[in-house]
Order: sequence, then structure tokens, then C-alpha cells
Amino acid sequence: MILGVTSLASHSTIDVSQPLGVYRALSNYLSVVHEICSGVPREILEIWTLTPVDALAISELLTSVGRPVTVFDVGTFVGGSAFLFGSHPAVVRVVSIDPNPLIADEINDKRDTLGTWLDAIENTELRVQDIAALALARFPAVAARVQLLRGHLGAPSDLASAEATETISLPASDGGASQLVVFVDGGHSAEAVYEDLCEIFRQRPDAIAVLDDCRYAWGPFVQAGVARFLDERAAMADEHRFRLLADLVPSLGRANLGTVHKAGVPQLDQIVEAFARRFSKRMDLLTLLAREDELLQLQGASLRELEPLRERARQLEAELERIHRELGAAKARVVDLEQSTSWRITAPLRRLRKAH
Repeated sequence: MILGVTSLASHSTIDVSQPLGVYRALSNYLSVVHEICSGVPREILEIWTLTPVDALAISELLTSVGRPVTVFDVGTFVGGSAFLFGSHPAVVRVVSIDPNPLIADEINDKRDTLGTWLDAIENTELRVQDIAALALARFPAVAARVQLLRGHLGAPSDLASAEATETISLPASDGGASQLVVFVDGGHSAEAVYEDLCEIFRQRPDAIAVLDDCRYAWGPFVQAGVARFLDERAAMADEHRFRLLADLVPSLGRANLGTVHKAGVPQLDQIVEAFARRFSKRMDLLTLLAREDELLQLQGASLRELEPLRERARQLEAELERIHRELGAAKARVVDLEQSTSWRITAPLRRLRKAH
């Protein structure tokens, strides 16, 4: 899906706790990113950021917490998830980490999955966090909440251009003033996911981990890492729960997220249950219809925003056709002139003028 471009100036009035607000905010941000690295197709930026459904789900999670949220974002890429977190009114701080490889290397490393190999793009020397920093600077209120750090959590990157990094510690507990949410979207191998989860719950057992890419191409690897973590913890009598979000609305949107949290903690259970309630296959018909209506509104807004661009394209095509017609007529007049008697009679005079 290609998100429509909206006015950047309107971001301060966007409410990202509402579905249309989430859509518009993310669209604004990706427009800025595409200006910075225009050689990367916008479709790739969208595939690697968050789907509209996942962005809505994350907004629901942040709202469901019911108190301030601190977010630890594993895998900055171009900053889309960090921007979305930093835009939400419940979030007080975002720490986003990444080994910071070159943007082309980051994408090419997954070329077999994406079917795209960008071996020559504009701003080739830009690294992913360089792009994120430039884009976030266009949204000062959000940038003030976001801290970009070069490093890794459990598993370092194996990309050649990734900078040598150290393990970044999770934010220390603030005594319950805020809920820590860790968004895991770094390495997608089973080993990387397993190591990230081990590090999260070693440092902060009170955290809620939200894992991206639990379905589709990377889903089997991500879920394999989760399964290994759950099995090992269960064997240690330290049970954790995994929740794979179900379809948002059948045929309209599928969530790509899953959550992991320590079992037996009522506050965490309540947050995750409230979060998942609107994304469960057990949703009642009225709720399904309401969510479907929200998605249809998103689709309608996108089409309305695209219509002026389509109209401008039609006008330009008509203008180009008119210019082609005029050019053809001018060429015909030149041919007629060159074949005319007066042109042939005056040919010696033109040659004489050139000679002098």
C-alpha cells in the first residue's frame, strides 16, 4: 500500500491516538524521509517501517497502558517507529538503537525477501540513523522525546558496513512512574530474536516486548526465537506469555505483531488483554464493523489526497500533448518553407552571407 502525502505543516494538530491521525502522521514522516533519500523507492520505506494496521495496533497499545510510557526501540532503520512512538501523547521518552549500517547495505541484505537490490542510489553514504536524525529534525516536538543510539541489545549486526557497537542497556526502572515497552524489530533470525528477548527480561522483567514481523516472510524465524525463549523460561519456572495478534478485520488488514510479557503479573496481563481485545478474532460484530469503518475512512482519505495529484497529472499530460502538436506543426512549416520556391531562390544569398 502506498500511503498518501499530506501537509507536513499539519503534524502539530494530528492526534495519533486516533486511526486517521496515525495514518497521517506516518505518511508525513515517510514523505520527509523520501525527500532525504529519494533514491530509495517509497514502497521499500513503507514495507520496512510499519504497515498501517501495525501502526494502529501500536497506538492502541500505548493508549491501553493507562499511564506514561517509555519506549525502547530496537532497530531504528529510518526512524518510522521511533517517530510514531514519539508522536503519541502517552509516550514520555523513546530510545531507538541501531548498528547504523549504510542504507543500501541494510536493504540489499534482505534483497531475497524484498525482491529489490539497490546497488546505486542517491546519498549512498547515508547511514540509517543519519536519515532518521535528519527526518526527525523536521518534527521538533517529536525529536525532543527521541534519543538515537548506535548499538545493539542482544544480537550485534553482521552487516559489513554496520558500525562496531556495544550492548545498550534498557532504561532503568523509574519506580513504576512509566511502563517500559520494548519494540523488537532488529535482527530477524531466530537466534537474534531469542537473544534480544533474553536481554530484555534479564534487565527489565516488568517490560512488555512487542515483536514486529511475526508473520509473512520472517514470521517463522521470529516465532522460532520466541518459542525457544518461552521453552527455556518455562523450564526455569519463569513462565512468559506470547500473544500473536489476530486479523484486524478479515480481508482488510492483518496485524504483524506479537507481544511477550512475564506471566502472573496482573498489571501486565491487563495491559496486554486490553491491547489485544480490539485485535482478536473473538471480536463481536459491532466492533468488527466499527474497525472496518475506520479502515474504509483511511482508504477514502488516501484516495481524496491522491485526486489533486491525479488531476494535475491529467493537466500536464494535456499540456504535453498540446506542445507536441505545436512542435509538429512548426516542423511541418519548416519543411514547407525549405521546399518553397523563395527558399530555393534565396539559397545563394544565404551561402554568400555565411561566407562573409
